[in-house]
Amino acid sequence: MIKIDKIVNSLNLKLPPRDTRQGDPRTHLSAIFTQWLPLAKSTLDMVISKHPSPLQLSSERVENLLCNNAMAFDSFPKETQQLKQDFMACCADPSVPTVAFVSKLFSIEKSSFPQQQNRLLGV
Repeated sequence: MIKIDKIVNSLNLKLPPRDTRQGDPRTHLSAIFTQWLPLAKSTLDMVISKHPSPLQLSSERVENLLCNNAMAFDSFPKETQQLKQDFMACCADPSVPTVAFVSKLFSIEKSSFPQQQNRLLGV
């Protein structure tokens, strides 16, 4: 406990009394880590620092983000095609539409992919 108090003092952390009275050391450590390095802010800061600016995207990449491979970008309505220019301009002006992407990723075991399965050869 003395080592933990030393760490908390050296990092200038202010832990609430309810977190310091916890009997479970994992809860105590979780409170320390949350104050020292908040996960949400740290993750967002890292994403911002590592990902390229939208201003650096190529025209083709923007088209791929705005439409899927099933349809050609030129077949979309003019309003949708205009979003490409707005996206590439990366302008925060209130008169320009806001573009946001929502993505959901999930893991699949490699053995589930068709190329990993045994195939029957022609009879």
